[in-house]
Amino acid sequence: MKLPFIKSSLVVSSLLAIIASGCLKDEAYDNGEIQSLRNTGVSPKVVEIKLTAASTRNFLSIAYDNSANDTTVELVPINLATADPAPQDINVTVALDSQLVLTYNADKGTSYEIPSASIFTVVNPVVTIPAGSHTAFLKVKINPSNYLGKAYAVGFTISSIAEAGFVVSGNNKNGIVAINIKNQYDGNYHVFGTRVHPVLGPFPFDYNADLNTTGEFSNNGLVLADLGEGLTITVNPDNTVSLTGDAREVILSAGKENKYDPATKTFTLNYYYNTAAPRVITETLVKN
Repeated sequence: MKLPFIKSSLVVSSLLAIIASGCLKDEAYDNGEIQSLRNTGVSPKVVEIKLTAASTRNFLSIAYDNSANDTTVELVPINLATADPAPQDINVTVALDSQLVLTYNADKGTSYEIPSASIFTVVNPVVTIPAGSHTAFLKVKINPSNYLGKAYAVGFTISSIAEAGFVVSGNNKNGIVAINIKNQYDGNYHVFGTRVHPVLGPFPFDYNADLNTTGEFSNNGLVLADLGEGLTITVNPDNTVSLTGDAREVILSAGKENKYDPATKTFTLNYYYNTAAPRVITETLVKN
């Protein structure tokens, strides 16, 4: 009879220990003594770098008109990611982080340069989101002529928030901005042509789209037929054109060429995608 008694005692002791432990844990939790589990009763107020609307990649390529004058621009949006606007002024310190650009270059095979302090000045390293707002901007001063024909990018990170009750975003703490000067191809285009499906036949398309500068001779826009997908267009020295699809591989059609006519500001493109069942596209872009 002793053995069952011992087992029962062990069970009771274990239950008492669990109950006591649970009470202590609940008390510490409710008192906020366990920080990782602290029960504040409110959702965290997250502050983020919001360069892109629907992606945590947080890389933005932006282009400015060429000028020989010093220009102050609102470059980096600092955003309070809550439904309600800021209940008070929020002071967010944003620091430069060159390593972000170096890592991006290594990962993507790009060769962005980091501008020196002589051509790039941060105007307000402490960005203040004013009470009643969601967003404020880190401003920088540049002379656009210094950036012409170059591929520059700058990395930023949120290093601290002065006010209590706000936290730095885990996904959007960092961001990179590539700074370009608008090239001659930048602008709005009338896009028209035909996409031929191997089974369903031709689908004509006709719309307007913007080409945005991404480099001295390259531009990007939603111009891949009628699919709403991006296409990077690079003009070569002989005015032939190289294409890169943002969402899929695009291939030059056999016996055809992609070219740019500087006299009429017109792109003529012939390409296809999906090698197993090619969708063949003939496309013309005329600058408006």
